[in-house]
Amino acid sequence: MNNINEQFEAFVKLTNEELNKMWKEATNTAAKIVKDSVRQSIATNIPNSTKPIRGFGGKMTDAVGLKKTPTQVYIHARGTGKGGSFITKFFEDGSTTPRKTKDGKNRGSLTGYHFFKTGVDSSIDTARKELETQLEKTINAINSRTNG
Repeated sequence: MNNINEQFEAFVKLTNEELNKMWKEATNTAAKIVKDSVRQSIATNIPNSTKPIRGFGGKMTDAVGLKKTPTQVYIHARGTGKGGSFITKFFEDGSTTPRKTKDGKNRGSLTGYHFFKTGVDSSIDTARKELETQLEKTINAINSRTNG
């Protein structure tokens, strides 16, 4: 499908169910690329002194939306209570104010490592290209099933 008119005609022939399935499959693939990049960024950007954070890379969640809802990848749970980790936002952004206990003991502050931003920035172009490729493959597959 090299011609834009052929692509448009193939797209118009799809039903709502096929469109939703196509969108969900393609966005799942793109979200996986971003999540894998963030996991790799955790391993490379955070020093050995904070090894426990590496386990939180497996707890990232994604919300793949249908229709007009965008796909989002979270490093900590957003109101659902599922997946993610509360502490990851402190490793991402840091904490500028040193914390103290009621007794006045200093609990220190964290330097932000920005592993999430780094991972997303490095993979967003790849995810977009993969999304485009996946959508085209799905349209071709659906049309080849219905046409022949």
